[in-house]
Amino acid sequence: MRGLALSMLLAFGAMVGAAAPAGTAAAQAAQAPQAISDPALGFTARIPGAASKMVTPGAPDDGLANTTNWIAESGNAAYSVTVLQFRAGAFNGQDHLVLLELALDGGIAAVDGVQTSGQTTTLSGMPALEAQYSSILDGKPMIGRVIMALKGDNLYAVMSLEPEGATDAAFRQMVRDFKLQ
Repeated sequence: MRGLALSMLLAFGAMVGAAAPAGTAAAQAAQAPQAISDPALGFTARIPGAASKMVTPGAPDDGLANTTNWIAESGNAAYSVTVLQFRAGAFNGQDHLVLLELALDGGIAAVDGVQTSGQTTTLSGMPALEAQYSSILDGKPMIGRVIMALKGDNLYAVMSLEPEGATDAAFRQMVRDFKLQ
């Protein structure tokens, strides 16, 4: 379990760092949501702004096959839908909520964040963890929100990173629009 948990910590930490708004994001206007779908990964979603897709292969010995990120900036915020694909059977016999807690803790620590709230919930009908955290990015206070669920050998995460004081409306809409197939 230690190797699997470490893989999740590293992969989620990379996802959080990749979703940080670029320095030019402040100059961008808020953009309409874009539909994203990947039948092979088993989901459909909508993400605010024009999403770019990145696929990162996992190391042969870490249990992680691929990390696929869709990241978009809109206004002063960044949004992400991420799928971590683990090798077949990686979660057999594991407590999914414990694994999600490890991934969440590692991701928040990777951005020097402080978790401000957290709860168990559902994402597209699957048991999930949701958290909010605060962080400083380029000297500005930011609020991060994330919800994660496991299905099969995949970890799904929906995330936002917005200026402190922003409402969670865009994040909530992303969660409502996210559907596992």
